[in-house]
This record gives sequence, structure tokens and C-alpha cells, in this order.
Amino acid sequence: NQYGDLTIGRQVLSFGSSRFINPTDIFIPFAIQTLNQEYRVGIDAIRYKADVGDFAVIDMGLVVGEDGKKQNSAAFLRGKNSINGNDIEAIVIMLNDAWLLGAGIERAIGDFGFWFETAYMDWQQTNVEEENSSINNNSKPQTAGTHYTENYWRTSIGSDYALNEDIIVMIEYHYNGAGSKDAKDYTELVTQAPYQKAGVYLYGQHYIIPAVTWLASPLMSVSASAFYNVNDSSIFVTLNSETSWSDNLYSDFGAYLSHGDSMQYQGSSNNIDYIFGSEFGSYPPSIYASLRYYF
Repeated sequence: NQYGDLTIGRQVLSFGSSRFINPTDIFIPFAIQTLNQEYRVGIDAIRYKADVGDFAVIDMGLVVGEDGKKQNSAAFLRGKNSINGNDIEAIVIMLNDAWLLGAGIERAIGDFGFWFETAYMDWQQTNVEEENSSINNNSKPQTAGTHYTENYWRTSIGSDYALNEDIIVMIEYHYNGAGSKDAKDYTELVTQAPYQKAGVYLYGQHYIIPAVTWLASPLMSVSASAFYNVNDSSIFVTLNSETSWSDNLYSDFGAYLSHGDSMQYQGSSNNIDYIFGSEFGSYPPSIYASLRYYF
């Protein structure tokens, strides 16, 4: 309506314009091996959206985390506008111990589609421990503070092009500043704040993602994409075919393939540690089929 829309309760929150990896989409993003990307899990939030011009939107909200606690919650403010054919978006997200500042642009350059999205994340947390001395009864507790800061950028840039009426090719480059160039570090990354609380799920730093979509017929489309980790030379390939049998009935068939160094084990028989040989090398090959009916 003229005053905007207010939504309270379980809802979908997704941000960004990149085709494969959205740096500003940190709440519940899709991992690359997610089968059903048509349905996104909702989260509890209070959200207000309002049109402030012909093409401008203001979007703000509060994400209510587990048990309603402040350390599990977040707030965001997003603005989007279309200026001279450029769809421009800016967003600020505040977590309890971090903040994100992101921006993106989507437009056409000649016959090519173009998108660029970037986000800067700043983590700050202070851990304070009290140590009670037992030397004598007059001793006072001593306080030791440890402060750390984790800052990183995540960026996606890409383009698509229609070769003809039936075939579209795309390519996207993604930089993940939260990741590592060394596969030996991947095991540690899983426990870090960006992976636990900020929607990061890739472990490397540099990725190239080519893709192609072919409209085989008005009722059938075939697509393929490849996530290539430049740092460890591993690759994850997705193949998918979707067919429409009627207005309400659809089927999907696809496969996931991967290549790279597999998991490596080291240590004694009583204490076995494992390290990644590469990010995608341990992904098992798989095939899937699904049948969807809408009513």
C-alpha cells in the first residue's frame, strides 16, 4: 500500500543480485550442493518495505535469533534504486559482534548482462576471563582481556550473454576473503565466526564459475555449471534438466560431479586427524531425480 508493507513472523530474507554467490546474503544462503533451491527456509523477523519513488525501495528489519537473545539477532537497512538503467543496491547489516556494509549494481552493457556485488565484514569481540588467585585470602580477582578483529571482503562479478534464442552463457568470479589459499587451513575455518554466523560456506579465496543454459524445447531446459576453486584446482560440476509435463507437473533430473585431491588422514591409531586435500575433492558423485506437482 501507500505506507509500505510490514511483515512479522517467519519469512524469507535474501539479498543480492549475483547469479551464484551473493556476498550480502548472509542469513540462510543456499550452499552449492542444495538440491531444491526453489524453496528457501524462512527465519523469524520483523520487516518493513516501502516504495519511495518510481523505482526506489527502502527495506529495513530486525531478525529475531534463537531465544530472542541479542547475541543471536541482527538488524538491517537496505536501499535499492534504478538510475539510467542501473539497478543499484546498498545494505548495512548489524550483528551483535559484527557489521556488514555491502553494495551492488546490475545493468546491461551492450548485449551483455553485467552484475557486481561486494560486501565488507568487520568482526569485533572481546572475551574477558576472571582468574581468582588462591595464594591468600586478600588477593583480588585479576581480569585478563583478549580482543580480536576479523575483517574481510567478499565480491562477485559476472556477465551473461544470449548466444541465440535458446542458449545463454554466464561466467562469474567470486573472491572470498574469509577463506584460505591453503587447503590445510579448511578444517579450522569451519569453526570460525564467518562460517558459523555469517553464511560463508566456501573455503578457498578465488573461484571462477562458468555456466550455460539451453532451452531444448519450450517445455524442457538443460543447464550446467562448474565451481572452480583456483587455489586448490578442485572443481564441482552441476548438471540439470527440467521438464514441464503440464501446468502443474514438473520433473527434474541432474548430477553432481567433482574432481580434486581427496581427504588426507594423519596421526596414530588412537588419534587420527584429517585435513582437506582440496575443497571439492571429497564430494561424492551423485545423481538425483524429482517430481513436483503444484496445487
